[in-house]
Amino acid sequence: MHLAAINVGDLLIPLWRGAHPTEGHDDSSSWDWAALSDSDLWRKLGALVASWATYLPISFDKTPRDLQKIHSHYRAWEWLILLYGYGPALFFGVLEERYWQHFCRLVRGIRILQQHSITADQLAEADKQLKLFAWEFETLYVQGQTNRIHFVRPWIHAITHLADETERKGPPITCSQWTLERMIGDLGREIRNHVSPYANLSIRATLRCQVNALKALYPETFDPEHPDLPRGCDDLGDGYLLLRRRDRYSRVVSPAEEVVLTDALLSLGYRFEDAPRVQRWARLQLPHGQVARSLWQEDSMTRGVRCSRNVSFQLPGDAAPSCGEVRYYFKMRHPSVKAFAMVSAYGLPDPDLRRRSFDTLHACKHGSDEDLCIIDVKNIRSVVAMIPHRFPDSRDLFFVVEKPGLSFTVLTGYEEPSHE
Repeated sequence: MHLAAINVGDLLIPLWRGAHPTEGHDDSSSWDWAALSDSDLWRKLGALVASWATYLPISFDKTPRDLQKIHSHYRAWEWLILLYGYGPALFFGVLEERYWQHFCRLVRGIRILQQHSITADQLAEADKQLKLFAWEFETLYVQGQTNRIHFVRPWIHAITHLADETERKGPPITCSQWTLERMIGDLGREIRNHVSPYANLSIRATLRCQVNALKALYPETFDPEHPDLPRGCDDLGDGYLLLRRRDRYSRVVSPAEEVVLTDALLSLGYRFEDAPRVQRWARLQLPHGQVARSLWQEDSMTRGVRCSRNVSFQLPGDAAPSCGEVRYYFKMRHPSVKAFAMVSAYGLPDPDLRRRSFDTLHACKHGSDEDLCIIDVKNIRSVVAMIPHRFPDSRDLFFVVEKPGLSFTVLTGYEEPSHE
């Protein structure tokens, strides 16, 4: 937790700002990596980070604040989003190419290790990138100068062992400080005796262990298969729920949507004379607890909207997932009732940026009516952030940010509030 978030940021940001302490005759004004030393550029980047908050879904929790507040108790979660979510796009064209690519190696390795399920090939890739990052750090920053040895913090060596430790103990996210601090917070909130708080804490911890043991022994009793569902929802099975709001009556769709919908219905064997009509649903709850909204719903919201209508989905036969903006959800019967999403798909990620960033920067063009498609909602994997950004070559693209450690929420039982 602290290694990948606070420790990394506490070294790299001061180096890039030219604010890291120097020793001997070293002069920070000679550092060619200190691209953020310009105060106007720093303020501009800070304002940009703050403006991106509205594009992060609610499930991403706390959004990174303005970089001006980076020394005002910037939390570990904010560091994670800033460095491993925004970082490759934010610092592209700001840092020199070699320093930016060096940073992308770190992002690539840490992103892989934030998963709770890691393949052998992914683990080998993470090990390679993190070891190259550590080796190149000495080449790029220390440059063999003894008065820069203090640049080499312990975490730079520690990350070279993360892949080996993952093979031995499992993914770092399952044994990190997040788990410990969550437990401390949970038990701390249960303390009700101010006279002997530590004795009270011990009792509460014992009760928690006993409850966990009972749940492990009798899961069918304590974890029922049919938990209470939100009012008015439609259970689609496999953990997918359609959530309201919902149209009272079926409605005619737009001309572009009609073309796509007609093609889909004909492919399913439907025959009809009039224009197809749909009864729209606004939201979809995914098996890991995230709630995907829709353009139809968010267009009607006026204040404090955190964009949650962009999703990652993978169709049968596709080698990699795609991203799209959900316009609305609806149901069809063929032969049983199924739920679908009307999606405006984003373009393919820019291959050059993807290659140069070691697959950490996926920047796409926004979809239009020509990119509409209909997908089965059970092909939706997660809610993602699609951040609009003007890249140095003056192209306006959207880059993808996925929630760090999202798949781990399957194990923790995370559930986003379903009432809005």
